[in-house]
Amino acid sequence: MSHNFQPKVISLFLVLFLICFYFLTQGRTLEYGYVDGSVMYNVTRSLVEYGDLKTLVPTYYRGESLITHSKYGLGLSLASVPLYVSFKYAAQFINMEFKESLIRRSPIYTNAIITGLGCLVLFWILLRFTKNQKDCLGLSLLYGLSTMALVYSRSDFSEPLNTLCLLLSFYFLYQGSTKTLTEKNLVWSGFWMGAALLTRPVSLIMIPLWLWQIIQGHSAGTSWKLKIKSVLVWAVPLGLFILIILWYNFYRYGSIFKTGYEVDFHDSHQIKVFWTGLWGLTFGAGKGIVWYNPILWAAVPGFYYLFKKNRNMGFWISGIFLIHLLLYSGWACWEGGWCWGPRNLIPVIPFLFIPILFLLEGLTHQKRVVWDSLLILGFAGFGVQFLGMVFPYGSYIQFMLNKGILYEELWTQTINSPLIGHSYILTKFPPHVWNFLVLNIFYNPDYYWVIFASILFFLVMTYSACQLARFIMKPSNPD
Repeated sequence: MSHNFQPKVISLFLVLFLICFYFLTQGRTLEYGYVDGSVMYNVTRSLVEYGDLKTLVPTYYRGESLITHSKYGLGLSLASVPLYVSFKYAAQFINMEFKESLIRRSPIYTNAIITGLGCLVLFWILLRFTKNQKDCLGLSLLYGLSTMALVYSRSDFSEPLNTLCLLLSFYFLYQGSTKTLTEKNLVWSGFWMGAALLTRPVSLIMIPLWLWQIIQGHSAGTSWKLKIKSVLVWAVPLGLFILIILWYNFYRYGSIFKTGYEVDFHDSHQIKVFWTGLWGLTFGAGKGIVWYNPILWAAVPGFYYLFKKNRNMGFWISGIFLIHLLLYSGWACWEGGWCWGPRNLIPVIPFLFIPILFLLEGLTHQKRVVWDSLLILGFAGFGVQFLGMVFPYGSYIQFMLNKGILYEELWTQTINSPLIGHSYILTKFPPHVWNFLVLNIFYNPDYYWVIFASILFFLVMTYSACQLARFIMKPSNPD
């Protein structure tokens, strides 16, 4: 079969490959987001089963008593509804023992789809900067397979959806150096920024950067009247989401201004942990973003070429990273709780692939060397994510706590780092007990549905991979 390898065709095979890969690597033990994920799932369940937004199961939040509502955004709970309904229907045809387990996986498989779509949107964004589709495809695959996006594609945290919404908002707002903003794109950008807020209200910190870009995105000499009009067009769909959030606040707390995060913002411990959090989130062995995502080392020299060629974009991308980093460095729970790597920084990771693209563009004559280096970092990154998948990270944390290790020491002392701990565990457990759902077929014949689904996903993944490989191996047309 012959394909023209237009961007739409590449996009189709890219998203099919990644989603099927994520489905095939789902965990045997559910990678719950603990309080976060369970609460958001219970909102989905309550919405579908009873038409309500309460959590059904009373939940304890830090600094509060047991309550029956979620302090988290509505985004993932709403996004999980289609798969919840689908899995509930499919559960009628499998063994009773696994029905609840299948339905409980609905937000996790939703995140697998969302992560694949996030890689797709990153591919589209990178195409805004270059005509080299191979570079864009390669970087999108590296993002999807060698960063924390891989581990969180099998979790029920809300970061994957938040990341996708921010990427879509960025995509519609930035039209490239030769195109101008249209009202349609402004509306869509504002819509997805609103969806990001609905998912994680903390995304509010990104709005000033987006507003600056709207103003800067107009050509020189554009009147302020037109700039203000663009801001208002962008703000209309965003404002509708803010109204929904204010209503949800009132529904939960009886006040539109109460979010549930007041205890975090007023925690005096934040000031004390800032420098610890800043180091921990960047270079700390327990949570450092560069250790959990080695490919991001390439973004450091990439920023030089990004600022050299597109200073406005350089400020935008560095702003996205620095604002998130500085905010969460002082967060009372800067490490992100029981999770793999610096969870709170997940939304910034795909944006850091833009400077990596500029590194490739800036070192055209050494591109082969750069790509060899990126592949080495990518394989290292896949190895890191494999460590996070092969053994449940929550089980490791509990194991260390049971040994008497203090919670903070897991992130601040190198010897206790999950990277080291999971590496050691990998040497002690044979492959057949690794944390992959597909391996259950060797233990329980009632998992026949896993066999059929896995064969289908494998065939689609393999075909898509072959088509992507054909495109990558195809000789490039001379400019």
